[in-house]
Amino acid sequence: MKPLFKQKIRLTGHSGSVYALEAYKSTQFFSGASDGILAKWDTTLTDSGDAFLRLADAIYSIKYIKSLNKLLVGQGKGGVHVINLDSGKEEKLIQLHTSPIFVIAYYPKHQLIFTGSSDGGIRILNHAFELVHQIELSSGKIRNITFSAINDQCIIGCGDGTICIISLSNFQIVKQWQGHQPGFGVNALCISPDGKYLLSGSRDAMLNIYNTTSYELEKSIPAHNYAIYDIAYHASGNFFATASRDKSVKIWEADNFNLIVRLDKESHDGHHNSVNKLLWVDDNLITTGDDRSIIVWQAELISKKEE
Repeated sequence: MKPLFKQKIRLTGHSGSVYALEAYKSTQFFSGASDGILAKWDTTLTDSGDAFLRLADAIYSIKYIKSLNKLLVGQGKGGVHVINLDSGKEEKLIQLHTSPIFVIAYYPKHQLIFTGSSDGGIRILNHAFELVHQIELSSGKIRNITFSAINDQCIIGCGDGTICIISLSNFQIVKQWQGHQPGFGVNALCISPDGKYLLSGSRDAMLNIYNTTSYELEKSIPAHNYAIYDIAYHASGNFFATASRDKSVKIWEADNFNLIVRLDKESHDGHHNSVNKLLWVDDNLITTGDDRSIIVWQAELISKKEE
């Protein structure tokens, strides 16, 4: 099955670049931007979203922890806002870093929360939001963290172009290699739904595919014209999307990594500036970036016989 994409809704409301998206309930999701607004949206509604929270600093990352019904929001000054979604109020602000928190990741198996910052630091918290471990990497900004459930490992994209693997049993580095050109930061990481592949995207515009057995490079694709900022698989595992500073979103086949379609301003009335973040909500692909808009794309699945 291949997807045919059409633009469903273009949502506006932010007054600054949008850096974060996070799924919530059914058709709902959150966004965070440089304007300090945490907004809640619904893919079935065409009107503006709700300004759920207004902060005094830019929002760079959001993570929803369903088991706690809490939202974690990473700010530009290195703090994490803990939002109770039952009450809709902030419970606390935890100061973890000295500079922007670009990523908040959650590993349910061990109930651990990871934050990564432009200061090169990683902080690991438990469910009570207590600091249990910290890692200082001398490899530049940390923009993305993902997990290999098969290997019980944390995978970190670093600002110097390296990829770092950390064991979740003892938090020790088990492997680190030059995944992309030196000095070209790894902005995006994603494990395939079947756990077989690690995908990475960088400021060098390359999409690299590694196996998760030995982390050997299987394929390297010049996927975009400028930096890749995000990678996200559809829940089916049959295809995935990449977002780039070149103002485009591309959809790829998962089995052979062939390009399916490019969503851009010229061909699909797409984004006018850098595309920073991707989010799948069922068969809706949500994209956002520096043009301050959020686009909901409807993916209609078609069989190869119908093409």
